[in-house]
Amino acid sequence: MAAAHFNLALALEKTEKFKEAVNSYRRYIKLQPNDPDGYYSLAGALESLENWQESLTNYQRYIQLEKRPSEKQYIDDTKQKVKMLKKHMKLFAQHI
Repeated sequence: MAAAHFNLALALEKTEKFKEAVNSYRRYIKLQPNDPDGYYSLAGALESLENWQESLTNYQRYIQLEKRPSEKQYIDDTKQKVKMLKKHMKLFAQHI
C-alpha cells in the first residue's frame, strides 16, 4: 500500500501536479515514517510549490534519517540545498 502512494506521487510530480504529489507523499510518510526517500521527495515537491519552509524541514528530516552509505552524494547535495533554501528564505524575508 505504501509503495502505491509513493509511485503515485512520483507520477503526479512528473506531470507537474505538485499539490496532489505532496498529498500522496504525506500519505506515504504516514505509512513509512522512517524512510528517508519520502521526506526527500516531499521536500522536492514542496520546493516546486515554493513552500520553502516546509521544503527545508523535510530536506533536514531526510538528512537525519538517511544512513545508507550509497546515498552519501545525495546527503551532500541535500545539505547544499538546505544552505541555498536558508539563504533564499533570508533574502526573501528582507524584501517583505
